[in-house]
Amino acid sequence: MTTEPTSRPLVVLIHGYLDDATAWRRVASALEAEGFRTIAPTLARHEAELTLDAFAETAATATRAALAEEGLDGVVLVGQSMGAQVAELAARSLGDAVSALVLLTPIPLGGLALPDEMSRPLRGCAGNPEIQRALRSQLSAALSADDLEHLVRTGLDVPQHRVEGWFDAWVGGDPAAAEDAPPAVPTMVLAGATDPFVNKDLLGLIEARFPDALVHTVPGVGHWPHVEAPDAVATELVSFLRGVLAVDGQHGDSNVTEEAWTGAFEKKRDDSFAATLAEDVVLQASVLHRPVTGRDDVAFVMGEASQIYKQLDFVHQAQSGPVTFLEWRAETHSGVSLAGVTLLERDDAGLIARVAIHHRPLDGALAFSAELRERTVARIGDDYLWSGTPRA
Repeated sequence: MTTEPTSRPLVVLIHGYLDDATAWRRVASALEAEGFRTIAPTLARHEAELTLDAFAETAATATRAALAEEGLDGVVLVGQSMGAQVAELAARSLGDAVSALVLLTPIPLGGLALPDEMSRPLRGCAGNPEIQRALRSQLSAALSADDLEHLVRTGLDVPQHRVEGWFDAWVGGDPAAAEDAPPAVPTMVLAGATDPFVNKDLLGLIEARFPDALVHTVPGVGHWPHVEAPDAVATELVSFLRGVLAVDGQHGDSNVTEEAWTGAFEKKRDDSFAATLAEDVVLQASVLHRPVTGRDDVAFVMGEASQIYKQLDFVHQAQSGPVTFLEWRAETHSGVSLAGVTLLERDDAGLIARVAIHHRPLDGALAFSAELRERTVARIGDDYLWSGTPRA
């Protein structure tokens, strides 16, 4: 089944605290090169009201104007840090126009409590290049000297009263809005692998709020992945956006015609999976610590995984070039309910060269991973799957 969407959504890039639209300039250029129209509204500067609602309305107003001007069908909101709070609020305002949401090193919508040693310099850094440079350096991992100075100059442009009000807005958050359900759209969370600010505890809050979100990590970066590694962030965004487009392009057609892969699950046999796979196939999955590679091992793991399911239903399919997207729902023999999306990428010979499987929710994925480990550890070793204890 091949479907081609009639148009691509507008991508709105929303910056964080003390930044402006220029923080997104290289990501925006990469997305534009892939055919996506982007805008990056500037928030919180000049005399705008210093509240999250006001920031969100600024973003929503700019989005509506761009949608009308360009004649585009929908919008994907991408917010970094405080911008993630703004993106979620703007999504409420924009309603059905929103196709998807991306949260990059996100601050929880309800705000957060910071220790004095963190809040004092963040709130009191106006006009002080040394403090701003130190903060940016401490919270990043791969900022070039030029990028660091650019961010510092951007922050120094904000006067003291606005720095303080801006800080209070995102730290205080919007607890009332956080009590409501999040936008019911495809969502991806992107974390910085070495971000000391949005750590695993804060990410846990985000994942609890968005239990169906894709959660990916950008390696080697801190709190500003879009500045530290713009190409890596753009690659993540393009992959996610193409997936959203493929699903949107179905226009209600949920026929699943991917018989080789789905048939292998029905047979529950290694050799049935092996017949679909390229020799150097790579298996990635949210239940794996690291990829499994090679036809024999991937076929073995998939054969064992298929036997865990009591029921597995493939409910939607979409196609984008050599990539097939399959949405599925399942129940294991032990009563665990799972859902997810599988990506199958074929080589020129029509064999599957890459498999990427997203399982949700987290508790179910961990239970599945632990059971699959018991079935496979004797052959592939104990460092691929969840053992029931945290890794060092």
